[in-house]
Amino acid sequence: MKIFIVYAGILQKSGGMQHACCEMANAFAARGDEVAIACGGGDLKTSFFPLHPDIKIYSLISESPVLDPDKAVIGRHISSLNKLIRESFRAFSKKKFHEWNEKCKCRIVKPHLKSAFSDFKPNVIIAYNSDAVYYAVAAMGEKIPLIGTNHVELERAFAEMGEPEKKALNCCKAIQVLLPSQKKIINKFC
Repeated sequence: MKIFIVYAGILQKSGGMQHACCEMANAFAARGDEVAIACGGGDLKTSFFPLHPDIKIYSLISESPVLDPDKAVIGRHISSLNKLIRESFRAFSKKKFHEWNEKCKCRIVKPHLKSAFSDFKPNVIIAYNSDAVYYAVAAMGEKIPLIGTNHVELERAFAEMGEPEKKALNCCKAIQVLLPSQKKIINKFC
């Protein structure tokens, strides 16, 4: 099976989601699956946590490696005008701020993710959190089965989440949550 993981962060940093992403990718690779990860940036060859050598890494922000850690963050590629608009939204609505921010990041990510999907031709996509689900749906529609994962506090996330992200979550074939109690929250919104 060809499994494509979308993680909007940077694999060169240490953290719980990076660790979970790398462990999941390694487990799939160890059982013989072909695995690819699309991430925010970095050198596209290394990760803070060990990765199986057969795992292919794609960038969500560039066709080539982005070595400067500050420039490897997706949000750093939002134009000054869009940042100004985003900040005006922040003054009135955290939800509108978040929605605009994710729309801007999605415009940056979509062509690179579309190209990576076309190159790798996955059978299934696993997206880490609602932003990655949103980017995956924007890049491929509902053509490939999509599994969303959750690694954040859901009540707060849904309170700030824009409608495009919520709509994208409803395109998932399954959504993985960390705790059984979070299933009620997911069912309430999706």
